Amino acid sequence: MKVPSRRLSEYPLRDLTGRPFVAIGCLSFERRCTGLPIALCNSYPDLKQLYLLELDDPPGGVPDYSHERAERIAENQRALEEAGVRWSPIKSYVMASEDTLLDHVRAITISAPRTIVLDITALPKRYFCFLLRQLMLRPSVQELIVTYTEAGLEGYTEEHLAEDVMSAERFPGFAGRSSVSDNVLVISIGFEA
Repeated sequence: MKVPSRRLSEYPLRDLTGRPFVAIGCLSFERRCTGLPIALCNSYPDLKQLYLLELDDPPGGVPDYSHERAERIAENQRALEEAGVRWSPIKSYVMASEDTLLDHVRAITISAPRTIVLDITALPKRYFCFLLRQLMLRPSVQELIVTYTEAGLEGYTEEHLAEDVMSAERFPGFAGRSSVSDNVLVISIGFEA
């Protein structure tokens, strides 16, 4: 297993040149969700398929950012279209069940080549942890490249259009706590608590 940590601009994905691959990402309200799809479509004619998850929030969320989110998602969709990016949408819900998440994995991998690029930039943690685990377990997936767009002035805004008001629970696809002990391991993923 290779675990490189590099900027795409400093080290392009040369390994993908000349071989078919599939990419998975998320069309979200964050502008940075467009970064990798545009880079891949411009640089790699061997990109066989690009799947972008389009996730709806549960209705009745408080505070309700649905209008602002819809406007930003439409802006990002236009930016992708103007850049010539073509993708297959996978419409789902932020709080989708494990069965639904498994259906998404099956749909993506049923005829996918052995190389998959998973862009976790805009995926909710409950999605990218599940997808990462399921893709790693599939024998048909021989190469899995996980990417994350760097946060910065162009990629992240202080105007949060989402809040996590739920209590901490287990992620889909991962067993809950089997016993209680004094030892606790906390892993922080991302740049925001």
